Amino acid sequence: MFYGASTTSRGDDNYIRNNNFYGSRSYGAYFISQSGLRFQNNFVNAKFCTSYGLYMSTGGQYLTSAATEISGNKVINAIGSYAVYLSSITNSGATRGLFANNMISFESTSAGVYFTSSDQWDIYHNSINQYAGAATYGLYSTSSGNFFKNNVFAMNSPTASTAGYALYSSANVGSGNVDYNVYWNPRSANAMYHAGAY
Repeated sequence: MFYGASTTSRGDDNYIRNNNFYGSRSYGAYFISQSGLRFQNNFVNAKFCTSYGLYMSTGGQYLTSAATEISGNKVINAIGSYAVYLSSITNSGATRGLFANNMISFESTSAGVYFTSSDQWDIYHNSINQYAGAATYGLYSTSSGNFFKNNVFAMNSPTASTAGYALYSSANVGSGNVDYNVYWNPRSANAMYHAGAY
C-alpha cells in the first residue's frame, strides 16, 4: 500500500515496476493520494482478494507535470468486486493519463475495470476478459474525456445470467475516440454503450 500524506501533500512521481503482488486478502495493490504515479509491468495476482485487484484513489496530475500511467500489467481477480478500480484519478487534457497494454482477467461481481471521476485517460491496447462470474461490464466508465482504442473486451462467463455491456461509457467523447475495439458479449444484443447502446 502506498499513501500520500494527504490530498494536498501527495506522494510524487513514484515508479512501481516489475513486481509480483500475491497472497493478500483484501487488495492486490492499493494506492491513495499519488501524483504522477507510474505502475508498469507488474503482475497482480488477486485471486483471493475480497475487494479489488488494483485500487487507486485521489490522485493524478497534481504536484508534477507527469500524468498517471498504468501500462504493461497483468491483473487477475477472482472473487472481489473489481479487478481494477480508479476513483478521482484525473489528468489534464494536455497531459493525458495512459492505461495501456494491460491484460485483465476477472471473475468479479461488478466489472473488470471501473473508472469513476477519473478523467482524461487514453485507454489503448488492453485485453479485458471475463472468464467466469456474474459481472455485467468489462470496462465501466462514468468519467469524462476518456478515449478507448484498440482494446479487446470479452465477456466469456458461462454462468452469468444478466446481459450487460463489454464496454460502458456514460460520457459521449465522440465516435472517433471509441474506435478499433473488439467486443465479445454473447449474452446481450448490445456489445457496448457509449451515450447509447450499440
